[in-house]
Amino acid sequence: MQPHPPAGTNASVLDVAALTVATRDNAVVIVNDLTLHVRAGEMLALLGESGCGKSMTSLALMRLADGLNTSGRITLLGRDIATLPEKAMSPIRGREIAMIFQNPMSALNPVRSVGQQISETIRRHKGLSRKAARQRAIALLGEVGLADPVRCYDAYAHELSGGMCQRVMIAMAISCDPALLIADEPTTALDVTIQKQIMDLLHALKIRRGMGILMITHDLGVVAAYADRVAVMYAGRVVEQGDVHALFSAPHHPYTRGLMDSMPDLADTSDRFHAIPGMVPELRALPPGCSFAPRCTRADVQCTHVFPGHTMVDRNGFVRCFHPLQVAA
Repeated sequence: MQPHPPAGTNASVLDVAALTVATRDNAVVIVNDLTLHVRAGEMLALLGESGCGKSMTSLALMRLADGLNTSGRITLLGRDIATLPEKAMSPIRGREIAMIFQNPMSALNPVRSVGQQISETIRRHKGLSRKAARQRAIALLGEVGLADPVRCYDAYAHELSGGMCQRVMIAMAISCDPALLIADEPTTALDVTIQKQIMDLLHALKIRRGMGILMITHDLGVVAAYADRVAVMYAGRVVEQGDVHALFSAPHHPYTRGLMDSMPDLADTSDRFHAIPGMVPELRALPPGCSFAPRCTRADVQCTHVFPGHTMVDRNGFVRCFHPLQVAA
């Protein structure tokens, strides 16, 4: 097991370079030339509309994108795991990199108690006895804020609320103290109060355990409140990346600006919401050049023929646009 870099040292737990995921015949490119990194004790939010490739990115990082062509480099704790055989990858998955899946009710086994499922993970990766694994699982259920961890250990998923099942999934994911936690839409289908509790929990775990967290979401409010950095994804590519405060105060990509303008404003008394014109292109029929060009008011001929490269906007951020916004609207 690789040692975890301590939080606050600026050390990367994950470095991804030129990650591409496509169908077997390469007719559809789902994730295209993705580059990002996550540091110890940091939350990076991967932000974008549904269908832009966020969840496929998470599956590729976990090496679970079966039946697809995957290329690029995935460096976890200094080791490239992109080409590891499954026999070598299996002990890493769950121990050094773990994932909270989008729907906890479907991710949990309905015919086994939630405690048994956590204990199974602990025994597999830690080699503890059945009794010791049970004790650790109960302690984890308490750590994630469940009021009666002993009762919850013996409960089945259908006996718990959605928020409780999400806490169980978090307990399972952190049970082996991973260096990187991937949270795929961790607040989906939860009411606002429970959403805040779950995000507060993830934030506290990030600080207490020094984990790097890759949070996949389309919720700009959650990103603004909890993320340290943001990567904005559109049609399979990251089009902008930067520190959360810098990016939200002055987005450079027209798509990022459009997402922010689309958020309802309680002070706005008009009877119409802002919307980005046009539709997200199908991955089977992406336009040449910049994928956002058909919806962009700043696009010119160059944008429709060439996809822009990375332009650094500050020490921690970049944008992929020929005509970036210089200041926030």
